[in-house]
Amino acid sequence: MEKWIYNFGDGSADGKASMKNLLGGKGANLAEMSNLGLPVPPGFTITTEVCKEYFDNKGKYEQLMAILDSGIVFEQIQADTIRSKELDGLTFVLTGTLQTLKREEAKSLILSCGGKVVGSVSKKTDYVI
Repeated sequence: MEKWIYNFGDGSADGKASMKNLLGGKGANLAEMSNLGLPVPPGFTITTEVCKEYFDNKGKYEQLMAILDSGIVFEQIQADTIRSKELDGLTFVLTGTLQTLKREEAKSLILSCGGKVVGSVSKKTDYVI
């Protein structure tokens, strides 16, 4: 049986950035950020093959139910328990195109680490990315 679920978070991941066709863009980016040690809340990505199979079978959900029946436990994670304080007090300005992340993804990461993202450079700006 082929692998359908790729975990990420807590500094490691089953996937990597080069697996974009299998994990989708966001799944590959989350895996890569985890592998780089960035603070990413634990989670998983269901492969694009499973999604394709689901839609190719006109919405039949046997495979998705098999995934859920395989023992995956979903738990609610409180935002406060995953929030890092590494960037507390730092102000960032995001400019241009980022190589591996969409602007909103980068903003979310900065915010989740306690940083602040603003739209323009000022004396209070710590980093321009």
